[in-house]
Amino acid sequence: MASSGQGLESGGDGHGAGRIAETTHSLALQILAAVPVLRLDLPADWCQEATEESARDQAAVVRAVQDVWQYYPAAAAYRSRLLKRIEGTLAEPDEGWYNLLSDGESTKPAEPGFQFRTFRHCPAPSKDRAAAGTSITLHECTALTQQGTTGLRTWDAAVMLANHLCDTLCSSPARTCPTGPSSILELGAGTGVVGLLLAGTLNKQWHPKDAQPCVVLTDYHEAVLANLTRNADLNWTLQPEPRPTCASIDWRNPMPAHLARPEGYDWVVAADVVFDPQLLPDLLDTILAALGSKSRAFIATTVRNPDTFATWCNLLESHPDLVVCTHDLRALRAGHVDLQSDHQFDVFLHELTRASP
Repeated sequence: MASSGQGLESGGDGHGAGRIAETTHSLALQILAAVPVLRLDLPADWCQEATEESARDQAAVVRAVQDVWQYYPAAAAYRSRLLKRIEGTLAEPDEGWYNLLSDGESTKPAEPGFQFRTFRHCPAPSKDRAAAGTSITLHECTALTQQGTTGLRTWDAAVMLANHLCDTLCSSPARTCPTGPSSILELGAGTGVVGLLLAGTLNKQWHPKDAQPCVVLTDYHEAVLANLTRNADLNWTLQPEPRPTCASIDWRNPMPAHLARPEGYDWVVAADVVFDPQLLPDLLDTILAALGSKSRAFIATTVRNPDTFATWCNLLESHPDLVVCTHDLRALRAGHVDLQSDHQFDVFLHELTRASP
């Protein structure tokens, strides 16, 4: 993986290199993910009076963010808005904020109209092992749509799904797949946050005696595929094989022969792919083509159009070969550090498996 998460380890009492208090660790993650400035959880004590502790914690956040932004900075507009909030809210801003949020040059600037955002999955430590998170940095569009697609932007449902599935991989040594899924297919991958975080987490868990992980990220729009490939390259520059594969899938056509697996993929994942009612039967056919008898599919949907969502739910529930479990994904992610910028919309997770013969 690209070394984009150094200095983000949480825990302890806030002292020592690379270890910062939980509240400041959470804030650093939010800033790196470019959470809207007004939604950032600035610690209350920073806003009340200047103390040695608040100065130390501010400096820790600045260092953690700077470790990433020196290579992959946020958009200038985001840095400007963040500086205004820091100046208008904090009792005594640390001087490091001004250096961090200035318009300095980076070694790898984003293309015009694009920015870098860094996401980190932070598993809860267990009695068997310490928490070892996975970080990825994504190149994405600053506008909601560009070149006729929304796939150049990272959306809430994808971030929540990525973290939920990484939690599933890390939560227990006694999971359904003892070493985790060995094959994952992502549909409508967009910027790649789901597939890349899963691939990074699988690589951390992989042992040479296990089957080599196979993660395939797919989309259809030409510009989205180009950016998706860029993000895979960005995060696997220093990473040995296996690395994720990026490929094109048109849901309206049969599964490409080079991507088909007779036994299916262990996991099929997708976020925010339920948007066009006319494409929903094709989407389901594509999922079914990748779903084996022991496979699981995880489809996260932001309910922006209730009628379209109802059509999708009816399509799933009426299929005789599927077992469907529905979860409120926001409820599953309550208390976790996620993007959480579209609070006005519900986000649901459908978990699909093949019905027993």
